[in-house]
Amino acid sequence: MAEPDRSRAPALGPAPEPHLPEIRRDGLANGLGLVLVPARRVPVVVLEMIVGAGSAHDGPGRAGLADLTVHLLPEGAADMGVLEIADRLAGIGATIDVGATYDVARVRITVLRAHVAEALRLLADLLVRATFPADELERLRAEREVDLLRSTDDPAVVADRAFAAELYGAHPYGAPEEGTIPSVRALRREAFLQLYDAAYRPRNAVLVAVGDLDVGGFRDAAGEAFGRWTQGTPPAVDISPPDRPRRGIVLVDRPGSAQSEIRIGHVGVPYTHLDAIPLQVLNHLVGGAFHSRINLNLRERRGWTYGVRSKFEFRRGAGPFVLATSVANGVTRAAIEEIRSELEKVVEGPVAEAERALAVNSLTLGLPLTFQTPGQIADRVREIVVYNLPDRWWDAVVDRYRSVTVGDLEFAARTHIRPRELLTVVVGDAAAIAGDLAGLGPISHRAWKAPAPPKAREFD
Repeated sequence: MAEPDRSRAPALGPAPEPHLPEIRRDGLANGLGLVLVPARRVPVVVLEMIVGAGSAHDGPGRAGLADLTVHLLPEGAADMGVLEIADRLAGIGATIDVGATYDVARVRITVLRAHVAEALRLLADLLVRATFPADELERLRAEREVDLLRSTDDPAVVADRAFAAELYGAHPYGAPEEGTIPSVRALRREAFLQLYDAAYRPRNAVLVAVGDLDVGGFRDAAGEAFGRWTQGTPPAVDISPPDRPRRGIVLVDRPGSAQSEIRIGHVGVPYTHLDAIPLQVLNHLVGGAFHSRINLNLRERRGWTYGVRSKFEFRRGAGPFVLATSVANGVTRAAIEEIRSELEKVVEGPVAEAERALAVNSLTLGLPLTFQTPGQIADRVREIVVYNLPDRWWDAVVDRYRSVTVGDLEFAARTHIRPRELLTVVVGDAAAIAGDLAGLGPISHRAWKAPAPPKAREFD
C-alpha cells in the first residue's frame, strides 16, 4: 500500500448537512398529538411529552409555578410516591428529565426499545394522574428557595433578572422562569392543582417519540396509555409585546464590587418572525461569537473584559435582544459607550461580505453536530412542535442561512436593532460608578437585595 503524502493536508470533503429523519404525525381521539421519528441507529427511544404550560402561564405574583409544577410530576402520581416512581424507572433502565421554558413544559423519558410500553404507562401516570403530595411540595419549594437565595449573590444572575424585570415589567417575560423568593414562598398547593387541571390536557399536549420505533405498535401502546386522558379547555396567555418597554439606565447597587455586570438591549422578535434567520446571522457577527465585532473591540483591542456576548432570545412572543459583559469599575462608562457605538455602526452599515460568510459558516458547519443522538433529534423536533414549523424545516435551514445576503443583514440591522431604545442595566458599586454613568442619562437606582419576606406556612 502506498504511503500517504504527509507533506500537505488532505483535501477537505463536502461539509456535512443536518438531516432529520422522516417525521410521521398521528393523534389520538382525545386530541393528543403524536409526532413519531423512527431513527434506528441504537436500540433507544426518547419519549417526550410537550405541554403548553410554560412559565408564561404563571400569572402575576406566581413566578416559578409552571417550572415547579413540572418538577413535581415525578414526585407523586397514581398510588406511587417518589421512591416507587424511582423504582419503576430503575426497573426498566430508564432516565427522566423535566423542565420548563416560557413557552412549554416537558417530561422526557429515555428507555431501551424493549421497555417502551412500560415507559409509556409510567409517563401516562405522571402526566394524567399526578397527586402533588404536600410533603414533596414543601421539600421542593424549600430547595428552590435555597437555590434562589444562593443566586442572589451572583451578580450575573442578578443582572439577567433585573434586565428582564425592568424591560418587560408586568409582562410574563418579566419574571424569571425559576421564580423569586417571594413568589415561591407564596405558592399554595391549590395554585399547582389549578395550573395542572387547566393546562395538562391532551389537546394542549404533543407526545414526541424518537428512536428505534415500531410505528404501528407505538400508536397502539400510546392509545392504551393515554386514551383515557380527558379533554379540557387549555388556558390562554397574552404574550403580545409590552406596550411601553423600559429604556434608560438602571443601576443595581452592589457595594464594594470591583466589577460591573452590564446588560444592554431591547425587545426583539418572536421565533417565527420572517427576519429570524437573518437576525441569527447578524447577531453572530455583532456579538454572538468570539470573532464578533463587539467582542474583538472590548476584549481583544481594549482588554476590558473576558468576553461580550449578544443574543436574540427567540420565543413564541417577542423575546429580548441583549448583550452581556462584565468590566472593571473604571471602564464601565467607556464599555457602555463602545457597545452603543458598535450598535449604531451596524445599523448605519455596511456589513462586509467576509463577515457575512464567516457568520454563515460558523452557524451552518456546526449544526450537523446537533443531530447525532436520539436526544438531540428530539430537541430539534421540539422546536418544530413548539413553534409550528414545517416538518422538513431542518432540511432547508442550511440553505436559508446560506441565502442570507449582505443586503438582508443591513435591512435586519436597520429594522430590528434600535440604539435609541436601549435599556442598560448595571450591577455594580454605585459609589464608584454612578458619577460616570450620570453623563449617559438619568439613572434609576435599585437595591442589591430586597428585604426577605416572612416564610409562608407549610402546605396543607
